[in-house]
Amino acid sequence: MKRKFAYRTGFLFMGTMIGAGFASGREILTFYGGVRADFLWFALLTAICYGVMFGIIVTRSRRSGVTGLQSFVGVTMPRCRGGFEAFFMGCYLILFAGMLAGVDALAKVCCGIGEFPLISLLTLILVIITVHGGMDGLMRANNLLVPILIVSMLIISLASVSFPNILKLSVPNVRTQPKGVIKALLYIGMNLFLSLGVMTEASKTMEKKDVMKNAGFVFLATFPLLLAVGTAIFSSSVVSEASDMPLLSIAVQLGGGVGIFFGLVIWGAIFTTLLSSAFPLVRYASLYTKDDQNKALAIVAVLGFLLSRLGFARIVDLLYPVMGIAGWFFLIVFLFRTRRKSSKKAKELCPAPANQ
Repeated sequence: MKRKFAYRTGFLFMGTMIGAGFASGREILTFYGGVRADFLWFALLTAICYGVMFGIIVTRSRRSGVTGLQSFVGVTMPRCRGGFEAFFMGCYLILFAGMLAGVDALAKVCCGIGEFPLISLLTLILVIITVHGGMDGLMRANNLLVPILIVSMLIISLASVSFPNILKLSVPNVRTQPKGVIKALLYIGMNLFLSLGVMTEASKTMEKKDVMKNAGFVFLATFPLLLAVGTAIFSSSVVSEASDMPLLSIAVQLGGGVGIFFGLVIWGAIFTTLLSSAFPLVRYASLYTKDDQNKALAIVAVLGFLLSRLGFARIVDLLYPVMGIAGWFFLIVFLFRTRRKSSKKAKELCPAPANQ
């Protein structure tokens, strides 16, 4: 059983990262468009940051007694805990809403369903049912879906580009601008920030030897996937800056039902991210519903659905960068405060809430 569990947290991290924004290519276009001339190096930098920070965060969490987002905030910002917990949950709600909006955008492209959000409502019901299964339900869903997502995205991306294009280090008449570098760094910070819930939660059960295995898996899975997807998007003639789902547009161009298949793949990516964002939201909402999970789920579902009405591209372009800034801020403070913290000291900094 331990062997089977070894890479489940790495899969969970990838499931959080590969949401609608990544699988559709919208996030790549938004955050890496300004560094497309040097995309290979930024893809490598991103993968290194994910792998290294995964190992550091889980290790520090184990050492400092951090076992979830609440205790993470308690260690990081003990004097302003309530306000920062609310901020964290607001960011997770934005992610949750963004994924539901992504389902609507997907339904519009693949099925022509525009006005009534039928598919997103059905997806929301499935998320509620899975969350009732607890963390094991989330792990099982990720173990099944993440390998399918990674392989499918690699095949479709590689099928649309030639091998020399993947190794191409520069793009004619395009230069990397400082603004592009900043946006790429914001994307890295955003994904690390949004994965804090699964990383700190996993620190409770992960053995020390499994931390490096999962960190290595995160690096090895991220680099080729990000490189292939980004190269496919930046070398495609059917992708515009306004594309809601550029990689899906590429898949549709390949013909032969590839577009429909990849639409299902993107839905799987959305589903895994909805699950990983729903768990911390429901746990937080439970503090105000006297541990009534059904009420907490209802609150999360209603708020997420209402916020999703802003639309997919608008949420990704306007709200996601805020989470990137927050991600680097919290990570730097957490690493500073846990450099010598013992488990006992961490518990002093983050006592259990009175109403738990």
